[in-house]
Amino acid sequence: MLFIRANYLRSYPPGMRNSVKVAIAAAVILILIGSLSYYVLGTTYTAKPEVSQYTTEYQAIKATSEPNAIAVDSQGNVFFTLMNDSSLAELNPSTGKIQQFPIPGVKGGTTSWGMTVDNTRGLVWFTEETSNSIWSFNISTHKFTRYELPSENAFPFGIAVGQNGDVWFTEFFDNNIGEITPSGNLTQIPIPLSGLLEASSITVDQTGKVWFTLPGIDFIGSYYDGEFAFKNLTGLAELPVGIAVDSQGNLWLTQHGPSFIAEYNPTTDYFESISTSIPTVASVAEIDQTTLPYFDYVDQNGDVWFNEHYGNAMAEFIPSNNTLIEYYIPTKIGHGVGNISGMLTSTLSPSGQPWYTELFAGKVGTINTQAPLDLGLSLSNYTQPISLSPNGSVSIKLNITGSAASQATVEENVGNFTTGFEYSVSPSNQLITISGNSTAPGVYFVTISAVTTSLSYSQIIELEVQ
Repeated sequence: MLFIRANYLRSYPPGMRNSVKVAIAAAVILILIGSLSYYVLGTTYTAKPEVSQYTTEYQAIKATSEPNAIAVDSQGNVFFTLMNDSSLAELNPSTGKIQQFPIPGVKGGTTSWGMTVDNTRGLVWFTEETSNSIWSFNISTHKFTRYELPSENAFPFGIAVGQNGDVWFTEFFDNNIGEITPSGNLTQIPIPLSGLLEASSITVDQTGKVWFTLPGIDFIGSYYDGEFAFKNLTGLAELPVGIAVDSQGNLWLTQHGPSFIAEYNPTTDYFESISTSIPTVASVAEIDQTTLPYFDYVDQNGDVWFNEHYGNAMAEFIPSNNTLIEYYIPTKIGHGVGNISGMLTSTLSPSGQPWYTELFAGKVGTINTQAPLDLGLSLSNYTQPISLSPNGSVSIKLNITGSAASQATVEENVGNFTTGFEYSVSPSNQLITISGNSTAPGVYFVTISAVTTSLSYSQIIELEVQ
């Protein structure tokens, strides 16, 4: 996972950092904090939208501002932190107007990853590591309110608002989740597990149950009515970071170590892992052959949106037809980890519009979801699932469509940690053959992709090796 500490960008995965000493209390700690409030005046800048085939981007006030945490209110206004400028910014996409509001008392850079909007109260909430605090910002009055955490260097990370207005957050280094009630009471709740858990993303389902990821130990956890529960994903997932819940109660996870997203049903214990495309034409080829999915969200249709940090793409997975569409971001900055824009965080607006920030490029962008796709892929003779012997093979007919079909290449990736398949594609891209190579029995999900420089269109197939 990529974190910013002391205003210096470092890229290192969770579980591979220097050990830190973490103390976990045995009981819930309740702290009644008199929150501090500040009113600030903002500066204004107008950004001209940069429109490409599938994206619209807005340059922040400075190219070096390093926008990161991001959220959208019910009016469509986009809020994001400017990490180099120690500020919160608000973008009106219809006018390009950006207002910048300095975060009171935070100097020399800010580190913020989590942001959400309570539209009922008109508050933007965000985590901030430099001040070791949770902050709210009143959209109407421009008042900041600070909730300082009592333990030093807790590194507040993810944040979410529950149905009753409670704000939930994670503490990456202190092994806590936390809650701020609408009345302003802050509670820290120690996670009853040992080690450096690296509590990261957090969400609240329709029943009020709080879910969160623990990439330091490859777990996910839940908290409800004073009780914790955990699922050990060791061997199934690596570095689960993003977490979202759909209307059926299924959890959707990003795996920030490999190039996978996953679906988990906590009722049936069903787990499915899906690979993104990893095309050689994308910038990911320069940086370790992994796309690093980061944060994810579920829209009103049940489709899952997530950003690919190294893949430099915003992706949409459609569970109803097992289709994955990845929109590549046109901005690319040589930054030591590949020719990418630093697309670290993303969000969905209340209407389901995807937005993202580009840390290296100093931009905020969105996907033009109404733009017609110039690429498509269908499988003519596929019936799910396909049964295969450990050394058997199957051929699937490909139908690549759209005006960019002649430019497309075919890629394939399996959504788990096996290398037990071999692939061959016909020269005309009309047939793909998948062969087992003493493959262990089990169920596998293979992503077959048609890829151009601007788009990847994939179908996910299920193979059952017997």
